[in-house]
Amino acid sequence: MKTILKLAFIVWIVLWMIFFIRELFLKNNFKDYKILLSRTLEGKQSYVTVDKFYELLSLCKKNMPEGSTYAFRVLEGNFDWSIYKTRAAYYLYPDVESDDPQFIIVYNEPNVMKEGYRIYGKLDDNRYLLNKIGSR
Repeated sequence: MKTILKLAFIVWIVLWMIFFIRELFLKNNFKDYKILLSRTLEGKQSYVTVDKFYELLSLCKKNMPEGSTYAFRVLEGNFDWSIYKTRAAYYLYPDVESDDPQFIIVYNEPNVMKEGYRIYGKLDDNRYLLNKIGSR
């Protein structure tokens, strides 16, 4: 019985080593792990969130008062917007998304101006924050 348990344990360890090596090298994840190991916590968050989007979220977090409401204006390109939106909700908490927002977060869409809003913070022509006039 002990021999069978030892053999099962060895097979289990070998299988996990194969899974680890496959993920690391065959799927080209080695570069990602190397980058993540060399960065700080904020650098890791920036890398997994996409650096440009993380910069915009940092600008928003710095300039929006806690408990604000926001909406997004995004020119959806060749990327999955739903994951960006989920990450934004995580990083901007306790601020919440709303249909009548105090702030509009503009990403990947140049020259967006909505009536009753002004530019409140800007990184470049495609990433900026609009604030409703009359609100902080």
